[in-house]
Amino acid sequence: MGENEVVLNDRYKILEAVHKGSFGIVYKAEDIQEKAFVAIKEFDLAGMDPGEVKELQNTLKKEIEYLKNIKHPNLVKFIDCFTLEERFFYVTEWIEGISLKDAIKKMRRPFRGKDVINLFYTLANFIEFLHGQKPPYHLRILKPSDIIVSQDGTARIVDLSFLAEFQPEKLSLG
Repeated sequence: MGENEVVLNDRYKILEAVHKGSFGIVYKAEDIQEKAFVAIKEFDLAGMDPGEVKELQNTLKKEIEYLKNIKHPNLVKFIDCFTLEERFFYVTEWIEGISLKDAIKKMRRPFRGKDVINLFYTLANFIEFLHGQKPPYHLRILKPSDIIVSQDGTARIVDLSFLAEFQPEKLSLG
């Protein structure tokens, strides 16, 4: 390895930072073992209360383990998760494409009706799939930046922040 190369968890060589958000950074990396590109999302937990850090890590690890075992054509494949110092990372397959957010910015015109219907149908099928799981899961939040449209036109959900085990007792009225 070169002296400036960063390798995480003795497996993932960081190639470039591709997105910085409110919770952390997304990197394009190379999985040295599998010889494949991956996406790594880093959560910086510095400054959080140690009890909150532990709870968040446990929640994220539980969701990653769940996601590693489900297969759906509109969900990116989750591969791994790990903690280094005060940072939590999760690893997914790399999807070559453009986020829906960026596609909207670039188009400068409305989407065609059939494209909107196809996207809506795709997302509705995915939501139905999640609700049918045991236990059922629901979307906590889904933003245009969480959806990547791959080169073959498939919409893929790529962000972990959308999953939560459905707990009816925690629903609020209204």
